[in-house]
Amino acid sequence: RRASWNPHHPHGILVASGADVLSHDVRRPSHGRGALAIRAAHRLGVADVSHDHSREHLVLTSGMDGVVKFWDWRMHLHSVRTSPSSSSWSSSSSSKIPRCD
Repeated sequence: RRASWNPHHPHGILVASGADVLSHDVRRPSHGRGALAIRAAHRLGVADVSHDHSREHLVLTSGMDGVVKFWDWRMHLHSVRTSPSSSSWSSSSSSKIPRCD
């Protein structure tokens, strides 16, 4: 499992579990109910999850499928951008990383 504390809301945490990403408020036990979720975020499972530190509505995930996805909580949990497979990146091609402007 991977987790990311929300830098914009001190009681919020994202947890990656298998192929899903769950959002929790640690002040309230959710027991899987009522938690905002990105289901099947990655085909082979979520490797890592992170909040965007400058935009509170953006979340980034990387998957075991080699793909990085950018999610917007305001867009009904649809991926708004997807990177190319990591196998097509090289250390000199960091400019290929999509911008979220």
